[in-house]
Amino acid sequence: MPDQPIEVFCDESGYTGTRLLDPEQRVFSFAAVAVPDEEAWSILDAARRRHGIPGQELKSNTLLKTTPGRAFVLDVLESITGRYRFVLFDKLLGACTKLFEYIYEPVFKEDPSLLYEKNLHRFVGMYCYAFFVAGDDVAERAIREFEAFMRTLDPTLAPSLFDPVQALDPENPFEMIRRFAQGYRDQILADNLEGLAQVPDGGRWTLDLGISGLWSLLSHFGADGARLKVTCDDSRPLEAVAGELTDETIASIAQFTDNRFNHGERQGWRLSEPIKFADSRGHPSLQLADIVAGAATACLRGDLERRGLEEIAGSLDPHQHSHSIMPDFSVVEPGSRQAAVNWLILFGLGERARNGENPYLLLPELYAQAELSWDRGDFARLGATD
Repeated sequence: MPDQPIEVFCDESGYTGTRLLDPEQRVFSFAAVAVPDEEAWSILDAARRRHGIPGQELKSNTLLKTTPGRAFVLDVLESITGRYRFVLFDKLLGACTKLFEYIYEPVFKEDPSLLYEKNLHRFVGMYCYAFFVAGDDVAERAIREFEAFMRTLDPTLAPSLFDPVQALDPENPFEMIRRFAQGYRDQILADNLEGLAQVPDGGRWTLDLGISGLWSLLSHFGADGARLKVTCDDSRPLEAVAGELTDETIASIAQFTDNRFNHGERQGWRLSEPIKFADSRGHPSLQLADIVAGAATACLRGDLERRGLEEIAGSLDPHQHSHSIMPDFSVVEPGSRQAAVNWLILFGLGERARNGENPYLLLPELYAQAELSWDRGDFARLGATD
């Protein structure tokens, strides 16, 4: 074990709080750099002099608008190659993945392992995302109501999901989601109220993506067991939970995460001291984190060549963490075995909800039968791959 803790500095870009459906800001990034302040100051000062950048606090959004600023950003990124990581979130998809976590998982909280093993969580997230971006009115209304519900835990704000009087359209495939939520309404609401009452912020920041980003990146830098000395740019959501992040609670969350997601990499970390929060004006290393996060967000907005961001995107690419949540339509591609099977399971769970049946009943057998049907070609004969 190294004698000295690893210093890690974190910042974010694209923050809109719990408003994940904000059409003006669809991308969020969270970045961490393992560069101490003294070295960060030398890196920034040298790059300033090379590119004629003024000495005030550096902000990526401003730098990326000019040719010298972009050259400065690329210079800085190359100076810290291999010493930073970032995660990216499509915020709409982030909201859709939360829907699985807070609508489906409460019904299977005793043992959701099979659903995660079969990637139903990814399928439901992309299923909701695909309907939303396609302009489906039912899906958009339900997902917007879900966001409002998660901010308040008031089911009256999500009648599409929780009011059984709301009529279902049997011709709309998205209604399988609503059918499940309506059928298991009481169980879902009770679990959410109980679970969120136990978290330190009372569930206020449940939709915040920075907490997920912090977890992933500190797990990366703490993978070898070294203790971390962490400083974050001022953040109300992170400050609300940071006090609870002790070695014991981190280890408990890591085990919970491993059981569900099986990332294939070590989860969790150890702190040398409680996480600190600071203003980036007094910490050059936080300015480095801001540059990384801002550049990552900017590079996702498309048209890299016109905006002179191609080289910056190339420099960033090897540092993107695998826990990024970005659209992957292959997850819901009708012609794939996994998507076709999960579609059938989603339909079956909706039917069980409507009939008030045990959601666990013969679920492994149902998956096995669905997979066997795919292998035999039954899906194609039934038109289920269209």
